[in-house]
Amino acid sequence: MVPLCGPPLLFQLLDWARQHRLASNRVLPICVWGERGVGKTQIIAEYARSRALEFRVYHPAHDTGRGDLLGTSFRDPETNTTHYSPPSFLPAADDVAVVRPDGILLIDELNRADRDVISGLFELIGEGQISQSGYVLPEGWQIVCACNPPEPGYDVTDLDQAMIDRMLHVPFGFDPAAWHTWARRQALEEDVIDFVRLSPDQLTTGPRGLPAAVVPQPTPRAVEFFARLYEPQMDDGLLSLIAEGLLGADAAPVFMASRQRLERELTAEQIINGAWRRYFPRWLENGRGDLLHKSLTALLRDLETRAIDPGIAQELIGIRDGLDARRAEILMSALAEHLPRWHELMTRLIDGRRRERDILFTPSPEDDLAI
Repeated sequence: MVPLCGPPLLFQLLDWARQHRLASNRVLPICVWGERGVGKTQIIAEYARSRALEFRVYHPAHDTGRGDLLGTSFRDPETNTTHYSPPSFLPAADDVAVVRPDGILLIDELNRADRDVISGLFELIGEGQISQSGYVLPEGWQIVCACNPPEPGYDVTDLDQAMIDRMLHVPFGFDPAAWHTWARRQALEEDVIDFVRLSPDQLTTGPRGLPAAVVPQPTPRAVEFFARLYEPQMDDGLLSLIAEGLLGADAAPVFMASRQRLERELTAEQIINGAWRRYFPRWLENGRGDLLHKSLTALLRDLETRAIDPGIAQELIGIRDGLDARRAEILMSALAEHLPRWHELMTRLIDGRRRERDILFTPSPEDDLAI
């Protein structure tokens, strides 16, 4: 099942997609699925505000046919040809320049529209253009769709597989911690905030996953999209979300397992820059001591030629603290034997930290008198 996406992960995904463009420099369209009332539209608008992006909303359920998306037609008397004036919700190159160059076009409640209207959106979502009217989505704009899963008494239109394959699909859900933060920022009544905090199970949040009819397939197009967004050292949670949202629930775990088998050790530079925090705990948990050993060996070799640096020494202390007792002892012994100056600096920093802790927790004479 595709992992449930709360606001922080959705923000991370939207940022990542904007930073990793497709071959045409378009931003990959993303379709956010979630129960009505869960806050999809609001959180996407909040994302746009937080990133200083222009924000436009289109409600296709208000239209009656695919022709509505073309805009108003007019005849050019000089060329005797028909042209179109695009609808106001579509950003155009000549109007975004006076506001903000980049933005989000939210197609809200996409699957509440008639099938004919959805068919008219196929080219806009898939190619970022409407060839009949000559419209092109400006560079730097991203299409985000919001869809509601089917439920009794709530009519939606199924998306066909061709439309599904042109987007990255993520299930959006209620995140109590994120809601508490938002609610206090909005100065909502504490009684309501406490009710949600104490009884989150009372809220209707819907199923945790994509609808059964939405099955991403690992088509050549989807694999290309995935390759554009993939980085070997990327966060595991984000990678899982992207893999399942593009490749599907069957292919994504196969890729994740293959990636783990083919995973390489970290370079010294990556370790010094803090990448070990993401990898070492997982390697310890999954029994990948081989990768841990190779990474630490590369680091020790690199330190042989580096100038002594307290910042790097603090990273080494963090690494030591995160290892099990046996590996921590081996690391300190190797430093003492081969890199005594680094070992001496680490020892001084550790002793200093202990003294600060002792001072902090040692009662003062005034405390004794008070007792």
